[in-house]
Amino acid sequence: MPQSQETFDLIIRRYCDRGTTAEVNYFQFCKDLDKPQDIFPGYTPKRAVPPPVYTRGVPPTQVSSFYNEKTSNVDVIANRY
Repeated sequence: MPQSQETFDLIIRRYCDRGTTAEVNYFQFCKDLDKPQDIFPGYTPKRAVPPPVYTRGVPPTQVSSFYNEKTSNVDVIANRY
């Protein structure tokens, strides 16, 4: 409940349902009162991952360790899966 009669009158005036002061539009009142950003705070990760660093608009090259050796000497006919 509001702490003063003036505050109560302002709430009734703002959220009166279809012009009657006997009823309050509860759904509109809750929609204005319960903001999603207050209910669900922003996500903060446990471990902060630094953003990737780009040099002059070019992303850094990734080096794969899948093929450590050259594949030109692999016999693909004899080594089929």
